[in-house]
Amino acid sequence: MGEDKSALRLGSRTLLQYMGEIFSAVGLNKIYISRPDAIADYIPGQGPLGGIHAVLYQALLSHVKGELHTHLVLVAVDMPCLTPDVIDRLIHAPAEKDLVRYDAYPIPFRLAVKPHCFELADHLLCEGNNVSLRHFQSQIKKKHILDTRGLDLQVFRNLNTPEEWQDFLEKETP
Repeated sequence: MGEDKSALRLGSRTLLQYMGEIFSAVGLNKIYISRPDAIADYIPGQGPLGGIHAVLYQALLSHVKGELHTHLVLVAVDMPCLTPDVIDRLIHAPAEKDLVRYDAYPIPFRLAVKPHCFELADHLLCEGNNVSLRHFQSQIKKKHILDTRGLDLQVFRNLNTPEEWQDFLEKETP
């Protein structure tokens, strides 16, 4: 995109504020933000998995401090059509699953705050061969896949270019 997507304006708020509102609407009040001025990647330049690795590490550290977060709900800030219902379904999926995602979409998803999830991300990043989010998710054994039937699939749309952002603003502003 060439600029900080989280600062893009969606009406009177930024995309980051919009995502915060979605999380608040479903009762999530602890938000970890992966970006250089918040939680920076420990292994930079590795795409989304680098950010997930850093956030998961911070969540595990919170356990040591007595804050017990059992799962993280991970989203991309550039998904302006995302709705609280989509996040709520992730939250209320079977608690014993380490990974919950929607069938054809790797994001958004819920990930267990467990050492073996961090160790998997760490291993893939240090190995450096395949750091794709889909590969990471495929390696997690205990998963639950949610059906997208009945959902407007636009909720999974992410905007990666200035042209996609402009098209969205002109046609589909929520």
